[in-house]
Amino acid sequence: HHSNTDYEVLAGYSNAQQSLLFSGTPPPESTPPPTDAPTSSVPKTWQEIAGPLTRSAADVNNKDTKYGHAVALVDDYLTVGEPHYGNDKDVGNIAIYDRSGSVRNAEFGFVTDTLQFGYSLSARMVNNKPAMIVGAVDTKDVNEFARFGSAHVYERGDNGWEAVGDMIQPTILPSEAAGAFGASVAMASEKRRIVVGAPSSSVDLENIDTGRVYTFEFNGNAWEWMSAPLVGTKPGGLLGTSVDMSKDGSRMLIGSPGSRSG
Repeated sequence: HHSNTDYEVLAGYSNAQQSLLFSGTPPPESTPPPTDAPTSSVPKTWQEIAGPLTRSAADVNNKDTKYGHAVALVDDYLTVGEPHYGNDKDVGNIAIYDRSGSVRNAEFGFVTDTLQFGYSLSARMVNNKPAMIVGAVDTKDVNEFARFGSAHVYERGDNGWEAVGDMIQPTILPSEAAGAFGASVAMASEKRRIVVGAPSSSVDLENIDTGRVYTFEFNGNAWEWMSAPLVGTKPGGLLGTSVDMSKDGSRMLIGSPGSRSG
């Protein structure tokens, strides 16, 4: 309600174009009301472009794979995470759809001990190529010590989705065991730079679930730390539950929902 004038914002598609249409927004008080409608077409309700995209029970042996736990869209590709995919353990998987509607599953090989692959997803165009980063929160370290989590970056090339560098993991220390590294992921689009959240990592036994946030940049051969990880200061703060990164990778946004007021 604004100056005794009711208004609403409507969103929809116009002429098959995916665009937002706003109707009925009141003008500033100093401007007289317009005589014409602010949009030239009638807004419609949101519509499904395709779908719903689902997994049949026959595909997963009646197991709840958490299909749709994470989703991302880039160029002509839609990616859907199902972190509980796998018969004996939750290896995880990504279902990749192209614009024609065909589905590809397990299109690239995963690390044997990757667990809950597809827990988080983010996708962007990087160097004019579709790219995505995938989080796997329960991946163990190479010595099978504990579940630390991992992140994986892929780009779409001539031969399909190809890994960019090796698996990315946090520091293998007791304080970061079960830290859920990979619970949130994001990437820049103007360079190969990423941010990964580990909200359940701790400082010590007295300060648990403080959270950490890591930033990495690809040097052409491997992913390197850009700086030491940001460490949450409040027990239970869960720093890194959500993350995002600007296009040029110079800024990032971090969520810490466990703080007293978020």
